[in-house]
Amino acid sequence: LSEISGSISDADSTAQGAFHIKAKSDKGKEYQIWIQNEGEYRFCDILPGIYTLELFRDTDSNRKYSLGEAFPFIPAERFYLYPDSISVRSRWPNEGNDIVLPK
Repeated sequence: LSEISGSISDADSTAQGAFHIKAKSDKGKEYQIWIQNEGEYRFCDILPGIYTLELFRDTDSNRKYSLGEAFPFIPAERFYLYPDSISVRSRWPNEGNDIVLPK
């Protein structure tokens, strides 16, 4: 087993809500974590493979991605897809996968 880690921050200093991060393997395995504040994140004890990271900030605190509303207007929650795949090998932690959620 191995791990993926890094830091997470938000370019919008007024934004609130927990961060939901999902690591998806090319072999179909998924891992999810919730981070309450900006700072470090870590997926521990994950299987080897090629992973993509997805993230959204849960501004309405319902613990799921919200698409927003047309009337009254409520914007969708901000979503981010890490721009590169992450190769995870057994016993080789993959560090420094830093995420800055854009405005």
